[in-house]
Amino acid sequence: FYNDLKIGYLKKQPEIHNLMIPLSLIQFCKNKAKNTSLARFIYSLGIRQIGQTNAKILAKEFISAKNFLDSMLLLVKGDEKKYSDLRMIEGFAEKTIDDISNFFSCSQNIEIVNSLIEILQIKIIKPIMKFQF
Repeated sequence: FYNDLKIGYLKKQPEIHNLMIPLSLIQFCKNKAKNTSLARFIYSLGIRQIGQTNAKILAKEFISAKNFLDSMLLLVKGDEKKYSDLRMIEGFAEKTIDDISNFFSCSQNIEIVNSLIEILQIKIIKPIMKFQF
């Protein structure tokens, strides 16, 4: 931006605010930004040790944002079944589960996640049907 000022594309800094952007484009961008996948949502929370791969695994496991949050709250309350379910997922060591639990132990994080779930349109993962022969 400041390079443009030097070269002369913009005469002064406030001119950037006079650019004409159609309202429909602004609305489209706002709505597009609200749509996300569960894996991206989980990854965006910034939980330690939860990269894109682990976020995808969690998304497949929990299917919806509400189910994910409810399960994480049970984990924080010491639910042994939730802990063992997470422990059974390949690549989820004790340290990873502790980091998830620590994140959801903070009430401010829970409030933010709840707010985001209300604001965003998080796509629900369709469960994969397992056939038995």
